[in-house]
Amino acid sequence: MLDLSALPTLGSRDDDIGRLTDRELAAMFRFLLRARMGATVVALTIAALLATYDQTPWKIALAGGVATMLLLLTLRDRPHFHAQWLPPRKSTEILGSVMVVHATLITLTGGIHSPLVVLFPPITFLFGAVVGRPRVVWIPLVLSIVFVWGLAADDLFPAPRLVPEVFAEVLPRLGGPAFAITMAVVLSMVMMATTTFGLLLRGAVERAVRGAQEARAETLATMQDRNRELWRLSGAVAHELKNPLASVQGLASLLARRFEAGTKESQRMGVLVEEVERMGSIIEEFLNFSRPLTEMTRRETSTTELVERAVALHRPLAEASGVTLHAEIGREGSLACDPRKLAQVLGNLLHNGIDASPRGGQVRLRVRDADDERVCFEVLDDGPGIDPEIRPLLFRPGSTTKPSGSGIGLTVARAIAEQHGGTLELLDRPEGGCRAVLTVPREPVPSSPETS
Repeated sequence: MLDLSALPTLGSRDDDIGRLTDRELAAMFRFLLRARMGATVVALTIAALLATYDQTPWKIALAGGVATMLLLLTLRDRPHFHAQWLPPRKSTEILGSVMVVHATLITLTGGIHSPLVVLFPPITFLFGAVVGRPRVVWIPLVLSIVFVWGLAADDLFPAPRLVPEVFAEVLPRLGGPAFAITMAVVLSMVMMATTTFGLLLRGAVERAVRGAQEARAETLATMQDRNRELWRLSGAVAHELKNPLASVQGLASLLARRFEAGTKESQRMGVLVEEVERMGSIIEEFLNFSRPLTEMTRRETSTTELVERAVALHRPLAEASGVTLHAEIGREGSLACDPRKLAQVLGNLLHNGIDASPRGGQVRLRVRDADDERVCFEVLDDGPGIDPEIRPLLFRPGSTTKPSGSGIGLTVARAIAEQHGGTLELLDRPEGGCRAVLTVPREPVPSSPETS
């Protein structure tokens, strides 16, 4: 089954298909890397036999050099032995090194009579399957055919022998010139056929990948359309519930005033008012999430003003929860932002920090320069930190550990941060508690959309 989920973000659809195809063919490279390791042992064995029987210095040096090169390449490429994907350049490099080493081993083990000569067609097949471009594949194919005919010519015409004498004795020449020519013709035809088969295989895999990717894209588009319709419907329902709920809240508040404080009726009405307020808050958060982010109204805003206002608005909540709320302001500065939207983000983070901190704890809102171009707002609390079970679900709608939470506030907060061209992160503090980090550029980022 094609693994489409692990595909990195690439520049174009054709790049996606090419990389996915290479992933599907990666097993071939892992086999080649291991085979090249075995070829190192073969080259060392040949060098030892040459040193014992032939004793021609250049042949011994050639075999030893091939063995050394193979060993160095194997050590260098060891990290790729279990790779799920190799870059095209690395794949071509591996195949090229295998072809060069194989040609050398054939030369040292009998030339056109070598038992290793039959392994040339699989290599040309791999070139066709891996490279997949006919204009490029013909280069190794032509070189292979020229090499095979060179071996045949070496066998036909009197010249200084390239083939070691020990292998000439072990592997006697069969059939004279007719055998050499026949082998060259057959190998040339087989290599052309295997290269064609490799190209056909590459094309078949690419078509399968393209079909799987198109089916995946179609499924995602259908799901997105359905989700949009569901959000529109749920947003409309929430909006219709908002007005009647406001009426219920007002009537409940009026009824609560008719009962004396401390009575059971007063307590029950107080619970009713609180629950209605909570329902209204959830509906409001849901509406903020379900509708597109409204257009930003940027203006130059003092960071000190943002922090002090957010702390002042949440100090009553902190005092009611027995939590101390501090503002830590560094150098006076400003940034171009929508102050209303950033105040909403800071308010959400402060509210979460106060809820998470125990009585007697502290919550701090700190502002500082992240660098020359960005401002960093940090909210630090003394709570238990981020629940490991919910960490992977952070910023997803509905993910919350609060009994009365909706899990929508952080989703909206991050959307606002990204609308400003910034980021929002939640981190654990080493000493305990949570650290929420909002980073916003001082000036509008040209690529960041004003609306979402």
